[in-house]
Amino acid sequence: MSDRPKSLNALKHGAYSEAVVLPGESVAEFEKLHRDLVDELAPDGPLEDDIVWSIARLVWRKRNLKTYRIAATARKRIAAIQGKLAPVVNWSQLGAFQTQEPSESERAAVEDELRAARKELGKDCVLVGAEEATTGFLLEWLVIEERLDALIDKYLKRLLMVRGVKSMKVLPS
Repeated sequence: MSDRPKSLNALKHGAYSEAVVLPGESVAEFEKLHRDLVDELAPDGPLEDDIVWSIARLVWRKRNLKTYRIAATARKRIAAIQGKLAPVVNWSQLGAFQTQEPSESERAAVEDELRAARKELGKDCVLVGAEEATTGFLLEWLVIEERLDALIDKYLKRLLMVRGVKSMKVLPS
């Protein structure tokens, strides 16, 4: 067991919790989860600290998967409204096309819709532009983390095997 206070462990990782906690989620709740896991698993040393930190991040994400659904819904709502601002395409008799910008009244109506959507979405509106709040980002992150964990596991097993061999006593013949 490490002699450093557990509160220092939480402080050490507190700065990194911003990278784990998405807009609209509670940093304090994540840090409490991490502290609870530290208390339960009692990590000793930097490698065990990292393992507990990874567990905390994964448990947090699992508990807060709804954030991704909320973000997707918010993005769809805003994208649908912004789509109304796109230029209108008119085909001429020759088959070429011309773009026609929305009128000021159309533009004002869309802006009113956007304001209403932002009010409707409230705090969830910040998720619209958050790349971290996309399923693609989550899956990419999990694939990378899984590969890194597999390599760490490989070298941990190698280290434990070498330690095991070294600890064997050679019996006199």
